[in-house]
Amino acid sequence: MLRLAIAILVATAWSSAAEPGDSGKFDLSLFRIKTNDENSKIDTSLAPGAESVAHGAVELRYEQILLLCDQVRYVQTLFPGTKVAILDHGEVNSGPTGPKPNQVIFDSLATSLVKMPLRIRMTPSRIRCDRIATPAESAVVPGSLGLATFTAVLSDLGEFTGDSRTKVNDGFEWKGLSGWAATVEATLVGDVVPKGLANTRLREMRFHGHPGDSDHQRRNAEINRYKRPIGGVSMADLAAEPLAGYVKGRMIRVTFDDDGNVVNSGVEGYAEGSTPDVFPKRGTTSKTAPASRGKEVIIGTITSVGSDRLDLTVKKHPHPAIPTDAQTTVTTRDGTVLALADLVAGQEVEITLANGIARSIRIVGKK
Repeated sequence: MLRLAIAILVATAWSSAAEPGDSGKFDLSLFRIKTNDENSKIDTSLAPGAESVAHGAVELRYEQILLLCDQVRYVQTLFPGTKVAILDHGEVNSGPTGPKPNQVIFDSLATSLVKMPLRIRMTPSRIRCDRIATPAESAVVPGSLGLATFTAVLSDLGEFTGDSRTKVNDGFEWKGLSGWAATVEATLVGDVVPKGLANTRLREMRFHGHPGDSDHQRRNAEINRYKRPIGGVSMADLAAEPLAGYVKGRMIRVTFDDDGNVVNSGVEGYAEGSTPDVFPKRGTTSKTAPASRGKEVIIGTITSVGSDRLDLTVKKHPHPAIPTDAQTTVTTRDGTVLALADLVAGQEVEITLANGIARSIRIVGKK
């Protein structure tokens, strides 16, 4: 049961271990756990309510998904109305025998699982997973006993990079992904079957910024999308990589379908970006209502000015041309009104868009 419990924790960044056409059950033959410290210990219990522990340079591997940490703790309880014990709550903790004293490493960059929506590397300080009570939903697996819902929280995350899968027409495509978040919350579900859980899958991920306190400045969550897969390239090495879109805000929400595809994204506390939905879909209709675009704000540096368009770079990345028209206004930081012809390359500007057209351009400085 240790393996089954850890499968839920590993599922914070993958939707299912099953290939299309099979039962969706967790495949124990793909699972490995070991400890690499002379004082390590694995103490497991099958009794509902009892705590199980593995500690001492713990290495968990499912297929090519890798989790490195100092310690794993979890408790199982009976799923309501059944005699099946599944995860109630669990933790993956950093510590002195982990890869770094304050980091857990989650790495799914090398996975080839068909239903895995994120090939990504994340380094939180802690992962906490709790089963939560939710209204009854229909389960996917025939003969299942119910649907279990879990919330996983990745704390002190920082930067992350990898690739994500987006549904396009009847297929999908992989595109590069990077970003920053203080905390990530993930909602997962799994079908309860007589032997435990089947078809564990991601429903939603919420990337939170930092609200600011005595030790930290306020910082928005950030997601950058690239035009091609990038693998695990660090954010510092992505300065010249063309962006397909980016967004910053207090909280960025990404939703997934049951096949593991990204179907929608939105943002609360929108700060800036090319679009609030950084996972655009082509030739398909999302099952989830698209996020409201609201006011769009882009901050960048002008590279050239045309009669009806503005070219610029955002965070050193080339940005698609922004249309302008007769209603576009231009002002300086102190409110002085200018003409579009007064804009020149090298100026840093804040652009407010409506329906994709620049409505106002404010000069905020020079590079």
